[in-house]
Amino acid sequence: MTKKKVTIIGGGLGGVGAALALSSSPELRSKFDVTLYSQGWRLGGKGASGRNQEQGDRIEEHGLHVFLGFYDTAFSVMQETYAEWQKPADYAFQTWKEAFDPQYSMTLMEKFPTLLGERWEPWIFNLPKTPGEPGDPTIVDANIYIPRIVEHIVGRLMPELREHEALATLADLSGFDKLDAILDLLAVFDALDPSAIDKLVSLLEEILDWFQTHVEPIATKFTAGWKLSCLVDFGLTFVIGLLRDVVPYGQFGFERINDQDFKDWLAANGLGETFHFSAPVRSLYDLTFAYILGKTKHEERTASMSAGAAANVMILLFFGYKDAPIWKMRAGMGDTVFTPIYETLKQRGVTVELFHRFQNLEVAPDGTSVQSLHLSRQVDLKGGTYDPLISVPYGDNNQFLYCWPSAPLWDQIVGGEETAAVAGNLESISSDYHVGTLTLAAGEDFDAVVMAIPPASQARYASDLALNNARYAEMLESSSAVPTGNVQLWFKPDLEGLGWTEGPTVAVSNVQPLDSWGEMSQTLPAEPWQGYNIKPQAVEYLCGPMPFFEDDEEAMIANSDQFPLRLREIAMKWLDNNGKVLWPNVVHKHNFDNLSLVSAYYRYNWDPTELYVQSRPGTIAKRLKPSESGFSNMFLAGDWTKTLYSMGSAESAIASGLDAGVAIAVHFKA
Repeated sequence: MTKKKVTIIGGGLGGVGAALALSSSPELRSKFDVTLYSQGWRLGGKGASGRNQEQGDRIEEHGLHVFLGFYDTAFSVMQETYAEWQKPADYAFQTWKEAFDPQYSMTLMEKFPTLLGERWEPWIFNLPKTPGEPGDPTIVDANIYIPRIVEHIVGRLMPELREHEALATLADLSGFDKLDAILDLLAVFDALDPSAIDKLVSLLEEILDWFQTHVEPIATKFTAGWKLSCLVDFGLTFVIGLLRDVVPYGQFGFERINDQDFKDWLAANGLGETFHFSAPVRSLYDLTFAYILGKTKHEERTASMSAGAAANVMILLFFGYKDAPIWKMRAGMGDTVFTPIYETLKQRGVTVELFHRFQNLEVAPDGTSVQSLHLSRQVDLKGGTYDPLISVPYGDNNQFLYCWPSAPLWDQIVGGEETAAVAGNLESISSDYHVGTLTLAAGEDFDAVVMAIPPASQARYASDLALNNARYAEMLESSSAVPTGNVQLWFKPDLEGLGWTEGPTVAVSNVQPLDSWGEMSQTLPAEPWQGYNIKPQAVEYLCGPMPFFEDDEEAMIANSDQFPLRLREIAMKWLDNNGKVLWPNVVHKHNFDNLSLVSAYYRYNWDPTELYVQSRPGTIAKRLKPSESGFSNMFLAGDWTKTLYSMGSAESAIASGLDAGVAIAVHFKA
């Protein structure tokens, strides 16, 4: 039987997910011939990382990449690929557990009231280890989490607040006296009974009104009371909103509120003005770069995120995780995630064609299918093949990792250094260097195509899709994406030497624009730093949303070589003004000590393939599922499609790719 030919455009998690799905069994491999095309010298898209061979094989990332504890699909893929890939015995990561590091501490940054006035301080949450392991199925159903959330608020937080001495003279204690009544109601709560929902909402609203009127004015005058009041106010409001707008409608309830902004939805359900944009609210905006055009000067005004998507993720982040809420990678994302995927795809017979940039496509005259695909071949390869990985030592036990370099391996490319001098950045639109073109025809070169590049790239290269399908045009037009900035700092002192004594963490809701911090020293064994007299003892990542540095694409291309310098200026100013809260030992009188650094890396992600896709209110309903392109032979993959969470993440991207692969198999009745 002749195999069906599937062409995948794009080497991010969406593209590789589709390739994994179509090659996941001997039966599928006998029916499908899969070829994945990707620009540049590596897989990864926004998740790519590289090793700088001229600077100690340091890891250079696009940003702070972590997996969350409810990423069922992403972890299942990692478990499958690490188990299937036939690795050398001295390879450092034999299993997925050796590649990921559980993180139980999370930090929110907030301006708290103190005797000296408001000041930024860390708000540390040490979350418990939970049963199971990542990849175990998660039940995505709000009503099963309602009792747990309410019990946490009224059974733990409010009693703790009641004991505080500042509230000893509180005149009205009636709300505290009703906590047992809420717990009794929860014990017999039935989410299928509208009267039970109404009764619980009524009681919670009564408690919230009492709490805001009598407790908050006193409690918020001191830091501990402010924290507890914030969690109670936010938690009660969140539950009231879920009970009123989500629970009665099942999973569709989240969809119903996706046309509202998350913070506005909370305010509509009663969140106090003091906490309207407090750290628990800001945390998801920061985690997902959810600021219009990346502008954060007036962050509360530019923050924009679909309420349903945010509420869904908020529940799972704190109550739906397995084992740990956050999982850090013990090397670069390329090393940890894309190396085992690439090696597994090779073992399965999938063809990966690097150095191929998608240029455009043509839709058939009847407007219902893709007729041809056009790509540019960026370089010629010696012998026609390319081995993209390098071997990098890991730790002190004679182990190693296969890693993606931060630049092409020019010794495998025709012209070598001469080509390197003129080719520019082959991952960026700032370089149009190519040595040839490739045209693929439907029915001859491909039977199905997976479009796995983001909307910003499609708007540039695949306009024929929008011209022939109004629904597709609406999806592209409604999609929004922002640049991001990533700063990596390798320090001479260790974490405690920097002045942070609370242990490894991941922090969000900090001062803009570098609102997120990841303590990433667990990656240091993966960086040999050969030739350096002083090796770093800590590595810290700072990242956040960024505005477009120029007004149009032509200016962006013309000035792109200056962007790392601009980001460095932003980072140094931020560290001078805000770094002392995190690392007081290397910031003195608003002056960051550059001599404390061994090395630094600044990356501004502005290219269409690097922009972070947002989940703005009113846009998720306009997304298409992987099987719903509107073109009979085209399928979609990426975190910009309609998925369970519809939010920029590794989970959404790879789940979308797997769904695309399954849809193709069904389409051809495999």
